[in-house]
Amino acid sequence: MKVEGVSAIRPAVRNSSEIDNRKRIRQFKESEENMKKTIAEAVNEQIDKTASKEQEFIKTVEKANTALKGMDKRFEFSIHEATNEIMVKVIDDATDEIIREIPPEKILDMVAKMWELVGIMIDRKI
Repeated sequence: MKVEGVSAIRPAVRNSSEIDNRKRIRQFKESEENMKKTIAEAVNEQIDKTASKEQEFIKTVEKANTALKGMDKRFEFSIHEATNEIMVKVIDDATDEIIREIPPEKILDMVAKMWELVGIMIDRKI
């Protein structure tokens, strides 16, 4: 059997612009990976800092509660959902009565309602 019209198959010759483009693409991918690693490291560092701040805060609260045990009082911390503000309650251990709120929850509710009425958007911090 004879096949006519078929020439020898030659490997494709790459021109210099195609090689340059491939180098650029490779460099771009490498820089993209480096940026991803840098961002991940920065995020993890912030998470670690936040966690250590939270641990310090918890230790401080525990120390304050220990100091107040002799007075039959305790601190209770919470976060107001609408304003994301920390609220502290001083509670009588014997009666579970709230002695004092700092800041008062009613004030934070009022602030949240005013924000809602005025239409102010509150951005969350990361």
